[in-house]
Order: sequence, then C-alpha cells, then structure tokens
Amino acid sequence: MTLLLDTRPLLLFLSGAPELPNRVAEAIEGCEVMPLVSIVSMWEMAVKMGIGKLRLPYTPGDQFAKVLGDSGFELLALGMNTLERAATLPSDHSDPFDRLLAAEALAQDATVVSADGSFDRLGVPRLW
Repeated sequence: MTLLLDTRPLLLFLSGAPELPNRVAEAIEGCEVMPLVSIVSMWEMAVKMGIGKLRLPYTPGDQFAKVLGDSGFELLALGMNTLERAATLPSDHSDPFDRLLAAEALAQDATVVSADGSFDRLGVPRLW
C-alpha cells in the first residue's frame, strides 16, 4: 500500500506525538513503499508559519526536505495532472490543500493518512 501523509499526521509522526494512533504510526513505519509527502504540505506549513499558526524547529524549505529524506519519506512535486484532477473533484470541500492532496492520492493510487473525514467524501481511501 502506498501512503500519502496529510500535513498534521506528518508533523505528529516526525515529532513522535502520542496523538498519532499507534496503528497509523506502525503502518507508516512498516510501509513497503516509501511513504509520500506532498510539496502541498510544505506549502501549507509555510502559510501557517507565516501567519503564526504553526511553529517548527526547521524552515519549510530545504531544512524540512532534509528532515523528510532522513526520515525515509519521498517528496512529491506538484504536477499539472494533479491540478487538473483537483479541479474535477466534488465541490463540497473547498480547502485547497486537502483538494490537492486528494488529487495527488488519486493520481498516485495512494491512501491518505489523515484524521480528516473530508477525504472520504472526495473518494480517497484513508487511514486513521
């Protein structure tokens, strides 16, 4: 199974936070295919850091990319096919970050790791 981590579960996993369910952490650690992280998550973190809603011990740029690589994650670039797919998703969920993550999960045939049930409405398999 290919996993694509939503931003919050990614941050919980990297920090070893107890809010991440054990079975989710085990699925990430035991994944046969390198877990995926979208550049969209880095964008979301940069936006939240810029408005003071998020504090991290590293920048959302090169430092965070290194943290991801060192932790065994593959960073996905945002492609045109993902943008096209995001535009065709149901309109009942308007969060642009979630829509792009959902489109990437569908393009990668991946399961999203997220507590957010809105991915279910977008037709994306979800693990939590």
